[in-house]
Amino acid sequence: NDWGMSVYPLVPGHEIVGHVINVGSAVTNLKAGDAVCLGCVAQSCLTCDQCESGVDNLCASKTLTYMGNTSDETGEHRHYGGF
Repeated sequence: NDWGMSVYPLVPGHEIVGHVINVGSAVTNLKAGDAVCLGCVAQSCLTCDQCESGVDNLCASKTLTYMGNTSDETGEHRHYGGF
């Protein structure tokens, strides 16, 4: 915790592996309990110029899944990533 930003428990690395908790009605390729991986960039808008150009890592709306107090789209589940 040299930078003083870590929140424990902490899963070190850029990618996080977990299991699907729930899915919405439009999701057809995943189900609760499936193993999934989350990269270091999540929740990009998918509609801005950067996202439509394939560089969603530059999206102004993106969420980083490491180093900080980030959570999923619902705000209920915290990401425990870091490096």
